[in-house]
Amino acid sequence: MKYAGPSNFAVEVLDGTGSEIGLLANVIGSYSGSQFQQLPSAGQYVFQVQASAPWTITLQNFPAWPSGQTPNGPITGKGPAALALQLNGGLVTFAMTHDGKSNFAVTFNDASDNEMDLLANVIGPFNGSQAEGVPAPGVYLLNVEADGNWSISVQ
Repeated sequence: MKYAGPSNFAVEVLDGTGSEIGLLANVIGSYSGSQFQQLPSAGQYVFQVQASAPWTITLQNFPAWPSGQTPNGPITGKGPAALALQLNGGLVTFAMTHDGKSNFAVTFNDASDNEMDLLANVIGPFNGSQAEGVPAPGVYLLNVEADGNWSISVQ
């Protein structure tokens, strides 16, 4: 998703009955980022967009996750991101940093995008870690909400 305006940019996914499936973005000012969103079934869905300037949304359909990035060092980025990681089973520690001024949230999801845990949810700079049990080797998803530079190391 990209937005080039000075005011609020919000994107919700609604199902055929108008019920909210997910909130993909809710920021003030310019935005460029990606998020995973699992849709519960085949059907029609609507993006409800609030914006005061030009925006674009690009969809990518990922019906299966054949592979993911193997984290061999810190993964870094700026702003929101969606990451697919290849993880071994067992106890994993996510060490995270953020230098932004607004919300920094990292959700840990399984390959079907079912939320397993919220690894971080703070306002402003952050330097910390969260241990998480990984049930089996495979691909797992991280949704990162950030307004600044961030890094995630998997140990």
